[in-house]
Amino acid sequence: MSTSKEEIWKNIKVFFGDAGHEALHSVINDEVEAALVDERINEIARATAALYEAKVEEKVIIQLLHDHWKIDKSQATEALQVEKTVESPMRVLRTHLQSQGYKNIDIIKFMRNNNVRKQLENSLTLWKLSDSPAKLMKAVEENNKHIV
Repeated sequence: MSTSKEEIWKNIKVFFGDAGHEALHSVINDEVEAALVDERINEIARATAALYEAKVEEKVIIQLLHDHWKIDKSQATEALQVEKTVESPMRVLRTHLQSQGYKNIDIIKFMRNNNVRKQLENSLTLWKLSDSPAKLMKAVEENNKHIV
């Protein structure tokens, strides 16, 4: 037995009245809007990652994000900074751990137990070890010993 969308809204309106119907409709619209914003942020992050991974010049990445995603240059710069200093090093480390025989669950535990994201977010230099994944791994393990 199939019920149309219109019938469902009509039943909601009857049960909750106009105010309830409008409140529910507002909540649904807010949730849809939030989901669209989250998806846009994720897509910008994916585009930034692809351009950074392809070794596109940073000023070109910023300009492309600005031109194609219609974000201001400060937002584009921030997206690139997050990619460069946090997301890319995390992918490099994850790939290194896989190459060392770590299973996915062990990689997740390593990242969590060593506060890798937090370390990368709070360090001005740790990301620079991305060119040497073994050194990055050792550094996050060593740094984590000093985190309270």
